[in-house]
Amino acid sequence: EFRVGVDQEASTRIEVLDGSIGMKTGRQVSEIKSGYGAVMKKGMKKALQKKLLQPPRLTEVQELYRTLPVRLNFQTDPDVAFVHVLLARDQELKDRILDKYHNADTIFEFIGVEDGTYFLGASSVDQHNLEGRTFQPVAIHVRINPLPPLIQSPEPMAEIKDDSAELQWLTVPDAEKYHLQIADDRTFESIVIDEPGLTSENYNTGHLPYQPYFYRIRSIAADGYKGVWTDTLMFTLIPPPPVPAVEKPESSENTIHLRWKDVGPDIVYRFQLSKSIDFSEPLIDENTAAAEFTFERP
Repeated sequence: EFRVGVDQEASTRIEVLDGSIGMKTGRQVSEIKSGYGAVMKKGMKKALQKKLLQPPRLTEVQELYRTLPVRLNFQTDPDVAFVHVLLARDQELKDRILDKYHNADTIFEFIGVEDGTYFLGASSVDQHNLEGRTFQPVAIHVRINPLPPLIQSPEPMAEIKDDSAELQWLTVPDAEKYHLQIADDRTFESIVIDEPGLTSENYNTGHLPYQPYFYRIRSIAADGYKGVWTDTLMFTLIPPPPVPAVEKPESSENTIHLRWKDVGPDIVYRFQLSKSIDFSEPLIDENTAAAEFTFERP
C-alpha cells in the first residue's frame, strides 16, 4: 500500500504505508520500507528517504456539535508542517465533502454542513511534503437545527414602562414549539417563568415586580430535540411616575384652573377632559410640562 505523486517542479514523492517497494534512480535501485517515504527531485542522484510522521492526535471531540463552525484541535509533533484533514460521509473516507491541508499550529474549523454523522480522518505532513498514515476515522455528529429563534421584541436592554412585557420572535420552520425562560439573574439560577411548550411566537409575562429580568428562548423539534438557547437578553420593568395630587379647582365665569403637585423634573403631564367616565371621546387631550392647566368652562 503506497502513494506516489509528482508536483509542478518534477519532484517525485513516494509514501509506503504497508509492505515495501523498490525505486530505481538511474542504475541504482533502493528499497522503501513500510512507514518510510522518499523524495526524488530533478538533478538528484539519490532519493532522500525519511520516516513518515505519526498521525496527529485529535483532542476534545464533542459527543454532538450543536453550533457552527465545528472546531477541532489537533496535537502534533514538532516536525509536522501541515495536517491533511478529510471529512466524508462514509467511514472509508471516499465520499468526501472536505479535503484540506491545514496549518499544524492552529485550530481547524469547518462550516456549511447539514445535520448528520460524518467521519473525520487526518494525517501529518512534514516539511518535504511527505504524508504519513491517516488515523482511524472518527465519527463527528452534527445537529444544528432547529436554530434558535430570532427575537424581535423587546429590544436588548429595553426599559419597559409597565409591569409586564410582550415577547415576540420569528418563526423557526422546523420547530414544533419553543422553550422560554425568564430569570432574576444572568445564570438562570432564580427562574421566574419557565414555559417549555409554547406553540406561538409571542408571550406576555403578565404582572411582574418592577426590576431587571434576563430571558432566553430555544426551539424544539418534532422529535423532541432541543436546540441551543438564544443569547441571554435583558429587559427592565420600570414603574410609571406617581399620580399627582390635584388641588381643588379654581373656577371663574369662563375658565377652570387646575393645579397639582409637581412630581419631579423631566415629567410631562397628560390632561384629559371628557363627558364620559371611560374617556372614549375626550373634549380635551393635551400634554403639558407645567403642573397646572387652564381650560374654558365647558
